[in-house]
Amino acid sequence: MADRTFFVAFKDGRWEYSHHEKHFGPYSSKAHAMGEAVAAASEAGRLHGHARVMAADEDGHIYTAWTYGTDAPSWILK
Repeated sequence: MADRTFFVAFKDGRWEYSHHEKHFGPYSSKAHAMGEAVAAASEAGRLHGHARVMAADEDGHIYTAWTYGTDAPSWILK
């Protein structure tokens, strides 16, 4: 099964998301980066049946922020 994981991170003073070592952004906020990552993951999930977005909290702990088929993207994209 191919990896369909998208990562949101604050790097070099900017928000971005990455997937398969490709970086997208910069974005002005974490919410904007999350929204774009969820949109990309939604499309990957629609095509392949699974995808997720991972992010880091304020303490640097990695967590699953969104999972295709479990979470609706609308809460991020508002």
